[in-house]
Amino acid sequence: MENNKVTAQYELEKACDALKEAHILYEAEGYSGSANRSYYAAFHAMSAILAYDGYRFKSHAGVLARFREYYIKTGEIDKSISPKVDKLFRIRTSCDYDVFYVVSKTDVAEQLESAKDIITAVEGVLERKLTQKQNLQQEQPLRNDLVEQQQQDGYAASAPHTPQTISYAAEEQKVDNPKQTASLPKKSQEKGGRHI
Repeated sequence: MENNKVTAQYELEKACDALKEAHILYEAEGYSGSANRSYYAAFHAMSAILAYDGYRFKSHAGVLARFREYYIKTGEIDKSISPKVDKLFRIRTSCDYDVFYVVSKTDVAEQLESAKDIITAVEGVLERKLTQKQNLQQEQPLRNDLVEQQQQDGYAASAPHTPQTISYAAEEQKVDNPKQTASLPKKSQEKGGRHI
């Protein structure tokens, strides 16, 4: 898990670097390059969360598909991110491979915002995951202490009040308590006071 965390951190750093490059190119009116770097900012952010959860993909299509499947469709990341991913990919592909495609300044400004939104969403999920992991690690010693204390007190390590235990204790009380035994039906009294 530690390697996944380190890989996720590197991917997130690459995402932030790509976003900075996209801003620099935008300011220099290098709109095609800015669209490219915006896409890669989002791509590395998506790769970061996938890496954190132990997934690696060799293709862009794999990253995009699994990001949608594991995070957007599950609601972990807002559904409004999905069309932004589509547009980032579509415009980047057109800029890189269609020699006649000219991207507008407005589209590139939107690309920058979309990439920033995706990075922010991923950072939020990663932060929640790290917090949950830390909370579990903090709770584990408490659980271990409780189990140890129960063992010292002569209790089993399993749950101390399983339904069987409660039922058995209640039946014993009925047998031991003459007032309750007297109220049991005659068949129950004949068989040692147990309810059948």
